[in-house]
Amino acid sequence: MAVLTSSQQTFVDITDQRKLSAYITSSLPKSQVYDPDTDTYAPNWQTDKLTLTPVIFLDQTGVTLGSTGLTISWKRKDGSGSESSVSTSNNETVSSTGVLTVAKNTLASANSGMLTYICYISYYDSETKNTVNISSDITYTLVRNASSAHLVSVDSDTYVFKYDKNATLVGATQATLTAQLQGVSISAWKYKNSSGSWVNYPTTSDNTTITGSTLIVKPTHSVFVNDVAQIRVVTNDADVYDTVSISKLYDGSAGSTGQGGLSVILGNEAQTIACNSNGTVRQALDVTIPFTGYTGTTQIACICSVGTLPSGVTLKSNTAATASASGSVVLSFAAYATLGGEFVMNGTIDLTFTISGTKVVKTFSWSKSTRGGDGAAGADAVTFSIYAPNGTVIQNQSGSLKLTTFAYDGS
Repeated sequence: MAVLTSSQQTFVDITDQRKLSAYITSSLPKSQVYDPDTDTYAPNWQTDKLTLTPVIFLDQTGVTLGSTGLTISWKRKDGSGSESSVSTSNNETVSSTGVLTVAKNTLASANSGMLTYICYISYYDSETKNTVNISSDITYTLVRNASSAHLVSVDSDTYVFKYDKNATLVGATQATLTAQLQGVSISAWKYKNSSGSWVNYPTTSDNTTITGSTLIVKPTHSVFVNDVAQIRVVTNDADVYDTVSISKLYDGSAGSTGQGGLSVILGNEAQTIACNSNGTVRQALDVTIPFTGYTGTTQIACICSVGTLPSGVTLKSNTAATASASGSVVLSFAAYATLGGEFVMNGTIDLTFTISGTKVVKTFSWSKSTRGGDGAAGADAVTFSIYAPNGTVIQNQSGSLKLTTFAYDGS
């Protein structure tokens, strides 16, 4: 595992003159944690300012900041890169006494994830008439938490509105759609209009907002095209959405020709799959596709045959529908599956249903939602540091220096 932080101390021993030593105190921890899901830093240097204060000793006596003959300057270094001066453009300011204040999350722009602040100290000793120069540094590390998979899935308590032979609504009078979310938020509920465009679901007394986790669909809503309403929930991640269809089914007219037509209703027609930047599935996922068969408005039994599956997808279960219960197909997407290749971004799976001796083919669609390259999926940073809790002061070439270490995985 890579070491993401380090520290360094400088000791100067001037045999014929007094000894100068220093260490740096920090107002905040030496590690900062970034959460990509909320885009937040903890601690937040912008609100809880980072204050670095040099503590200086001449032999056994502390030197007051701002003393005559004492000069302090600061520089910064990104990882093992070259040093550069601290800058007000990074909200880095140095007080008249040499205290450095950082009021910005400067680790965010550190390519290495490590930022070292170096304090250069020069002291003119009026007794020995000599100038002594030393430096001390402190290193901060950015720990990036792994981002959660971005997922959304919509369920409905019904997928059909049934009408009898007189075109009178029977059974359910509304459908309640519920979105389950992970790592995303709802931007809007939409429907496909007669032009084939996805537009915002109309605001009704049943839906005062179209950004909540539930949506009420009624047969009187003006969202049906040829007796089918295609509903989609979209999120703040453009690649993450889910689509369901709500259908109106009419019973046949009375007489010898009055038998209703055959139909199969899918409860899940499309699914987005959270993937890594290289196109592989971020984490194992089971996708459920409910289905129900009808003749007219009467629910009947039907079975499903699943077509060719992309690489890394297996059939977990296939439950037939009955006259009283919906069936379901459950597909398992394996972690790190390629689904056909890194650059294959979407695909379809044919579902062939047998209902009353007739075959009906439906298509299930899947698409990848890829995330930026943030390292191995789910891998937390490993941090190791060594420091001197009592300062880096050795008096008169005697005594000892106590060193303490800490290490952790993630935050």
